[in-house]
Amino acid sequence: MAITVIFVFLLAACSAEDRRSSTPKIADQSLPSAMKGYELYSWYSDKEGAWYFTLISGTNRIKTYQEIVEAPNTETSDGWVKITVNGVESLKLLLARLPRGTEVAWLGPGWLKEIGAGEEILDAVAMLEGAELDQLTVYCRELGVNLDIVD
Repeated sequence: MAITVIFVFLLAACSAEDRRSSTPKIADQSLPSAMKGYELYSWYSDKEGAWYFTLISGTNRIKTYQEIVEAPNTETSDGWVKITVNGVESLKLLLARLPRGTEVAWLGPGWLKEIGAGEEILDAVAMLEGAELDQLTVYCRELGVNLDIVD
């Protein structure tokens, strides 16, 4: 009888926990810390009249056009992240998911050319300029994200 009572209490506790965890918390939406930080790529689509941004886990290698522009969004359990968003407001939401103190290198065409990136990625990548770039820089400072514009 005592075992049945304990079992019922455990079942009720697990059921209550399931209900609580079904509502996502802000912390649950955070991106993982990345040992080598993150890389940010941007490009403008004339066809769609929109800016696109890819945030990807940092590595010691040059990314390909396929990885940056064509690959699907991915967040793996081992911490690999590749997320592409459309528009500056979506980028802000994405950056807000980063832990404070995260290093983000926004890689522009000048730097990519200097390190020998392929023509396909060089032809695609472009950087925001002017007020929009300034606003993103300030926004990252407010988030505690260390944005380094490398071009």
